[in-house]
Amino acid sequence: YETLGGFLTATAGRVPPSGSLVVWGGLTFTVKAADERRVLKVEVARKPAEKPTVLVSTPPAPKVH
Repeated sequence: YETLGGFLTATAGRVPPSGSLVVWGGLTFTVKAADERRVLKVEVARKPAEKPTVLVSTPPAPKVH
């Protein structure tokens, strides 16, 4: 793609109208302005990183006799 508008148009399958959201790869593109032929203004937001999951495995305590 040569432009962000071209990428969004190809991803959406048409020129996305103003107010449209396109989500791709952890990014959300909000079309702020567009006409019938092209995207004019876009806002990009990154999806907040999820907290990593920490798994802790401990062996069972030995039996005391």
